[in-house]
Formats: sequence, structure tokens, C-alpha cells
Amino acid sequence: MNHRLNYGSDPEVFCAYEQNGIEFAYSPAALEKFDGVKRVGGDDKHPVFIDTEDYKVIMDGVAFEVNLKRPYSNLKEFYNTIQTAINHLEDFVGKHGYHVSRKPVIAFDAQRFWTPELAEDATFMQGVIFGCDPDSDAFNVEWLATILDTTTHPYRYGGGHIHLSGDSLIEQYPIPLIRLLAITVGNYCISKTPFIELEQERAQYYGKPGKFRIQNYSSGDVGVEYRTPSNAWTNYSFAPFEGIFAWVDKALDFLQNPQQGREIVEAFSDVTVEAITTANKQLATKILRELQ
Repeated sequence: MNHRLNYGSDPEVFCAYEQNGIEFAYSPAALEKFDGVKRVGGDDKHPVFIDTEDYKVIMDGVAFEVNLKRPYSNLKEFYNTIQTAINHLEDFVGKHGYHVSRKPVIAFDAQRFWTPELAEDATFMQGVIFGCDPDSDAFNVEWLATILDTTTHPYRYGGGHIHLSGDSLIEQYPIPLIRLLAITVGNYCISKTPFIELEQERAQYYGKPGKFRIQNYSSGDVGVEYRTPSNAWTNYSFAPFEGIFAWVDKALDFLQNPQQGREIVEAFSDVTVEAITTANKQLATKILRELQ
């Protein structure tokens, strides 16, 4: 890699069961209430169920979220820690007859988990709340759709947000960087996803091309969290996972050359918004070829 960066992520996956051939999310709150699973920390919003030296696995809505305990500069180590955490979770829920789903969209039986009794349970209620802390959009595009009543919405969505820090350009120019990350990393993730139909479904609600947050890390670094990618990359082998960060490097190369960066943003922003919001694999692949 050309740039010495620190990498992080907080991918979301699901405890799942099958019913009539359909895979459904089973809330961590249900595991706790009905299956005897004990939290080991956290609070009612984000109880912690697994806590190791390298990672925690917490509840986020009806998903499990992997929280890494430090940033990584070595991509192989970064990749292996994420895979270890998800495999640990697979063993954890497997003891109760469930499995882990790493898909971007999964069915959710809202009727089963929205009852007067459960409405009194603060942890359960996290599963019928959509949205979290505010984030920003570098393209300022409009939502394609809005879910008005999450208590009856039949699906839930898994993110694979990517954290980057360690280069002063990230702190100085976050919005140009996010636009370039959409053109590079955003298109790459669409081009490689094994779940194109699910990406199209997710794009109606999440995965806007320029979604990001500024992050102030405990190390003192200021970085960005690029929030567009789904969790689909957790299914990658190492080589395509490494490819994500080759495109991160490419985005920073463009950022280092302001004239070239502006030309790339002007030429590819609109078509990138189209490719990502419609999960158009062919268009995303075409854009990447033109950038090489």
C-alpha cells in the first residue's frame, strides 16, 4: 500500500433462523430473553455479548456488531481479526440452534417481536428503531425511500462501514475524500458483491454513495468512517478484501493531486451515484476500468 493508514470497521451480521425456506434475523435481545444468553457488559442500547482482548461483539438493533479494540495498519491482521470475531459469534449462536448471516438484507418477523409485553423491554425496543447517530452525505443526494413505521418493516440491513485515519489529508479534506472513496471503494464494493439483488434492496434505504462521519479517535487521530458499503465484504477472501484498500490508496492518490482529483469527481460523481444507488454492478465495473 502506498499510504500508511490505520484501518478499522464495525461490520454488522445477524443471528439467523430459517422458516419456510426464508432466512430471518433473530434479535440478540431474543437470545437474552428467551434462550438464556447472558450479556457480559454494555447497556440496554448496546449490550455486550462477547468480549476478548481484540474485539467485542455487541447488539445493534437486531444485528450483532463487531467492535475492534484498536486500529490496524496490517491488512492481513485486520482481516483475520474480523473473521475470527464473526466465527466466534457463529460458535456462540450455534450452541442455541442458530447461525450467522452475513447478508446485506435479511427478513425480520416484526409481528413476532412487537407485542405489548416486549414493548416494555428497553433492549427489545432497539430492534424496532431505525437510524442511529446523525451522519453526513458528501453528495447531498435525496433518500430513495423512507421507512415510516419500522415496527412493521419486514427487513433489516447490515452495514460494513470502513474507518480510515493516519494521513493528514483525511482530516483536512474529508468531503473531497468521501466523494473519491465513493468513486473508488463504493463502486468496487458494488462490483464485487455476491448479493447484487440484496444490495439493490438495501440501496432503497441505506448505502447512499456519500455517507460518512468524522471520527475523533482515542489516539488523537481524526479520521473518517465511510458508511456506504454493506457487510457483503465480510464474505470476501483476503485478496478481494485487500482490493478495497488498494482503491482507498487510489482515492488518496487523487486527493494528493488536487487538479486530477477535481477532474475525477466532476467526471464520475453522477454516474457513481447512479451505480451505487441502483447497485448496478456493470456500471460500477465500467467506472473502475476507466479509472485504471
